Amino acid sequence: ADWEERKRTISANIKKRFAGTSKRTSDAPSTTECAESFTCQFPDGTKEVACAIKGRTLREMLSPIFSKRNISMEDHAIFIENSNSALKYSFDSFPLAKQTLIILKDHYDATNEFTYSTTKETSPKSRP
Repeated sequence: ADWEERKRTISANIKKRFAGTSKRTSDAPSTTECAESFTCQFPDGTKEVACAIKGRTLREMLSPIFSKRNISMEDHAIFIENSNSALKYSFDSFPLAKQTLIILKDHYDATNEFTYSTTKETSPKSRP
């Protein structure tokens, strides 16, 4: 009887401790858990904040955001605001802290090379 009472107490304490927490669908930290972050501006004009963590790629940091929005990363190019070159998804996210990234749709090519014009329309670079 004593053992059963201890099990119930432990179980109740665990439930209290984790009450209100939700399951994480990825290992990417939430923006409230990171010291540095960057802003992503999507084609529809909305913005989201993502963590910038040394050693973690853009793909790792942005994948949960793209999944939540139900959009494909391969169909989008990412530019640092006012930049003419797209970033690769393998780029480390940490140097992007405090930056705004512009995410543009339908500008992917196999070489992952893009240009960014002042009108915010892009086209693949001409190949040699």
